[in-house]
Amino acid sequence: MDVRTIGDLAQLMVSRRQNADARADMARLIDEAGTGRKSNLAGSLRGDFTLLAGLEADLKRIDSYDTAVTSLLGKADVMQGALSSGRDLASETASQVITVTPPANQETIRVVAEGARGRFEDFAARLNVSYAGATVFSGTGTDRAALAPASDILSALEAAVAPFTTADEVEVAVRDWFAVGGDFDTLGYTGETDTIAGLSISATRQIAFDVTAADPAIRETFVGLALAALSDRVPLSGNLGEQERLMVSSAEQLLDAQNGLAQLQGRIGAQEQELIRTESRNAAERAALEMSRSELIDVDIFETASRLEAVQSQIELLYTITARSAQFSLVRFLQ
Repeated sequence: MDVRTIGDLAQLMVSRRQNADARADMARLIDEAGTGRKSNLAGSLRGDFTLLAGLEADLKRIDSYDTAVTSLLGKADVMQGALSSGRDLASETASQVITVTPPANQETIRVVAEGARGRFEDFAARLNVSYAGATVFSGTGTDRAALAPASDILSALEAAVAPFTTADEVEVAVRDWFAVGGDFDTLGYTGETDTIAGLSISATRQIAFDVTAADPAIRETFVGLALAALSDRVPLSGNLGEQERLMVSSAEQLLDAQNGLAQLQGRIGAQEQELIRTESRNAAERAALEMSRSELIDVDIFETASRLEAVQSQIELLYTITARSAQFSLVRFLQ
């Protein structure tokens, strides 16, 4: 007959409670070892989540800065590519135009003018480039092309110079067409004059790329390309002397325009460097914030493993003691 004293029952109850506590500790430690996070965060923070909430807010702020930096760097890369292409096109045209030296002939001028028209169209196409679904050279008009079709612009230019018969007159007409307030603003540039607001890249700095296809350096490039492109058109066609003079003006204009585009690229490049520096600073700040957050919510995996091993040993010891004192089987003990 299994007779137990009050002391035996009390010892049994204590053993069961210790066993339950140990198993609860084991379950918690296993969970923490698997997730790397404290299972009782409220208890660990003593119910005060103020510091943790502040860290989380700061990390979200860094996330927004990183998004802005990435977007701006991508946009800058696209813009630099278009402007670099513009410089190349201007250089190629200038080199070809310079080959037109007296005594020139109509065929040579036609070939050079045709090449200039092709590069005019190429440059216009590159300025209509988009990044992340937004046209980059159209100011706030990111939902549309920055420029009208190049063929339309060239047709409008031909109409503008039609009344004139000398190279000087044609050059003046072309410059007037591309000048601020001229036909380029209404017939050529289809973007907006307002530029996109800057994006915050840090707590104290915003950056915006305010270059549009209506920038003076871009207008000057188009002037040089247009002068060459119109050299074989009415009213100068057949007048070799005036055509050659217009070619000379085109070459001079294109050489100056390359400098203007280079300065524009330099301006964007300076902003790119600032973005890269800011990206590094934000990364350092993120690392510090994540370390502080980790101290609040993460467990020391090595300490947790040691504690888990200790709890396992405790459970084994409890079983051994209980089994010896009450002569229980392990199966019965676990029930």
